[in-house]
Amino acid sequence: MSSTPTKISIACPKGGTGRTTIAVHLADRIAASGRRVLLRDADAQGSAIGWAFLADQVRAAAGTPFLPFTVGRGGAPDAFDIIITDHGPADEPAADADIVVAPISLDGVALAVGLGALQRLALAGRDPIIIASKYRPDRAEHRHALALPALAGALIVRDRSALAGWYATGRTIYDEAHGRAHGIALARGDVDAVVSAVLRRLPAGPDPFADIFRAEH
Repeated sequence: MSSTPTKISIACPKGGTGRTTIAVHLADRIAASGRRVLLRDADAQGSAIGWAFLADQVRAAAGTPFLPFTVGRGGAPDAFDIIITDHGPADEPAADADIVVAPISLDGVALAVGLGALQRLALAGRDPIIIASKYRPDRAEHRHALALPALAGALIVRDRSALAGWYATGRTIYDEAHGRAHGIALARGDVDAVVSAVLRRLPAGPDPFADIFRAEH
């Protein structure tokens, strides 16, 4: 493990793009690989911290192990291999971030805001992992957005019920309690693609933990 943690910024200047959904599930999957992960909640709403509090209550009641990663406002950097920051809506990605993940909404004004953020990242020489968030193929507006050059190669996370309801359960979509819930396998597939893209950018090289996904699908 590197003595210097890899820093990952989950950022978009528009609310409701699924930043916390991506941040929590990314932390969960990377922690499953054996890395020490801090999920730093930099959003004033404290969504990740609120979810972690509920998650610990749910796990304590069920007698199951607590979260395999740490959630908080900060921590000693040398205690972690990976630091994932869940930024607030008004935040730009951290200047020292090694990896930037940019969830973009495909709706009207929110799309324009997201495209502006991508342009600023490009001008700064950054190469973010772009996510077309809450995509609905039945909406022409979304299909047209995906055809924009700025979103070429974007990963698609669809607007699925399994991803809409995970927060209130205190569990991730990978938790065995979800079993064969409707759409859960498809939701996991969308998130897996994002996690795999991030893993490939970590210092260890090409997706060293792909066996995690092979074992679960």
